[in-house]
Amino acid sequence: MKTIAITGATGFVGRRVMSKLVANGCRLRVLARNSSAVSQQNNVDVISGSLSDVSAIEKLADGADCIVHVAGATHAPSRNVFFEINAQGTRNVVDAAKKKQIPRLVHVSSLASSVPTISDYAASKAEGEKIALQSSLSQVLVLRPCAVYGEGDTATLPLIRELIQGTAKIPSREGNRFGLIHVEDLAAVIADAAISQVTGTRELDDTSGGYVWDDLVNVTRKHFGTPARVIYLPEGLLKAAAGAFDMFAKLTGKSAMISGGSIRQLYHPEWRVNGEGWPRADAIDLETGLLRTIKGYQEAGLLPPRLQTSRSSAHD
Repeated sequence: MKTIAITGATGFVGRRVMSKLVANGCRLRVLARNSSAVSQQNNVDVISGSLSDVSAIEKLADGADCIVHVAGATHAPSRNVFFEINAQGTRNVVDAAKKKQIPRLVHVSSLASSVPTISDYAASKAEGEKIALQSSLSQVLVLRPCAVYGEGDTATLPLIRELIQGTAKIPSREGNRFGLIHVEDLAAVIADAAISQVTGTRELDDTSGGYVWDDLVNVTRKHFGTPARVIYLPEGLLKAAAGAFDMFAKLTGKSAMISGGSIRQLYHPEWRVNGEGWPRADAIDLETGLLRTIKGYQEAGLLPPRLQTSRSSAHD
C-alpha cells in the first residue's frame, strides 16, 4: 500500500483527490489548517499545519512514497502574499521531501504559469514550478490544469448564472479560446499521477482541444433555452472596476475576487494546452460536466431548482 502525502486536501480540487486516492487503496497523510475539515476515513492521518509550518510539512512527508502538492492561493491581497503561498510554500514542501528522502513529487500548478507576466498569480505559480523542477528529487511531475469547473466551485458560479439569464454578460472577447476540465476529471488525473512514474510537465484539459464561448452558450440553450443573446463586456470597463478592487485589497489586506491580473487572464486570447497532456478515454465532456455543475448548484440552493427548459425564452 502506497503512502501519499497531500496538501490542500480540504479545497475544491484537493478533497476530491483525497477521495480518489483512498478509493485506489492508498494510505494518506493530509496537511490541514483545520483538522475537523477533513472527513474521517480509514487510512487517513491528518497533520495540523499550513504551508508556512516547516515542522508540520516535514511530519507530513515522513514515510511517504509521494507528495501531492495541491494547496495554493488563487486570490491574494498582494504579489508578496501570492509568492509567500505559491512559491515559498512550494519550496517548503520540496525541502521537506528532500530532507525525508521522498522519491516523488506531483506539483499541481496552473496553465496561467505559461504566461507568467500576465498576473501576480501566474508569476507565483511559475516560480513554484521552477522550484519543483529544479529540485534534486528523483521524480518530479508538474501538472498545469486549464480552467477548472464543477459542482461546488464558487469561482464559476457567476458565469453559470449569466448563461441561464435571458441576456448573458460575458467578461471576455467572443473569439477567445480556452481549455476546460471538470474537477472530478482533474482529480482522477492527479490521483493516477501520484502512483505513476511520469515526470516533467503536463498541461491538462478535457482532451477536447479547447472551446469558444459559443460552445458553452450552445449547451445551455439546448437544455434551458438561454441565453437569448450574449453581450461581451469591454475590457476597459472591467479594468476600471478591477482598479478599485486592487486599491481595496491594498488598503484592507483582504483579497478580492476581481483584480487587474484576473481581468488580464480573462481577456487573454488563448488558454489552450500544448503537448501530450494526460491521454484518457473517459474524460468528462463539456455538456456532461456543465449539466452536472448546474445540477450541483441547484442542489446547493445556489441556482433556482427549476430552470427554463423551453426554447421560447430565446425569443423573449
